[in-house]
Amino acid sequence: MSSTTVFQPPTRAPEAPRPSGREHPALPTPLRRILLACGVLSSALYVGAEVYAWSQYPGYSPMSQAFSELLAEGAPTRSFMVAVAGLPYNLLVAALAISVWSTPGGARVARFTGAMLLLYALFSFLGGTVFEMDVRGSEPTLRGSLHPLATAVMIVFMLLSIACGAFLHGMRFRVYSITTLITIVILAAIAFAYVPQLAANQPTPWLGAIERVNIYAWMLWVAVVAMSLWPATVRASRER
Repeated sequence: MSSTTVFQPPTRAPEAPRPSGREHPALPTPLRRILLACGVLSSALYVGAEVYAWSQYPGYSPMSQAFSELLAEGAPTRSFMVAVAGLPYNLLVAALAISVWSTPGGARVARFTGAMLLLYALFSFLGGTVFEMDVRGSEPTLRGSLHPLATAVMIVFMLLSIACGAFLHGMRFRVYSITTLITIVILAAIAFAYVPQLAANQPTPWLGAIERVNIYAWMLWVAVVAMSLWPATVRASRER
């Protein structure tokens, strides 16, 4: 009796899982910690430089004068503010943006938040160094006339950073972020209403106070984000 051989096709080795496109290379834990610390340092540097600058500007009123007047072309504090709160500050924010982008398990929310922070840093730098405000009472310049637009774009990316970053954590952080976002929107709208008075070199009572509440609220949010991501970095280092 002859035996029949059943043909069996060769089996293929299982394919390696393909990347989903949502993953990004993990940064070394020590580097991620340094970048997160840059976020806290950015806020501390900015607030400290701003307070020191207006204390050195004769006649400047932080309650009624805009923050941008410290960076205006011809202001006695411009060189100091550009040297401290210009490129250094925005590079620190960009460092935080990279860390947020690479948050372990952060997926799309972390990437979007990091991207918005990076764009905020770009327009924050441009608004203070390239499209700086004109000194009150001086002849208007093209760069000075573009300053409100650059500031508006910067605020848009600031708000988008908060809106995306609100979903990095749970409900309490979300409520805090939304409260910060609403505060900035309302006060920014009030501050922009002062633009004609600034252009006409008229008094702007409470403009400085309104802007500083906005600035400090944003700085606090950035510092809180940086500190809130630290535990995830510690856990990721322990799991390795």
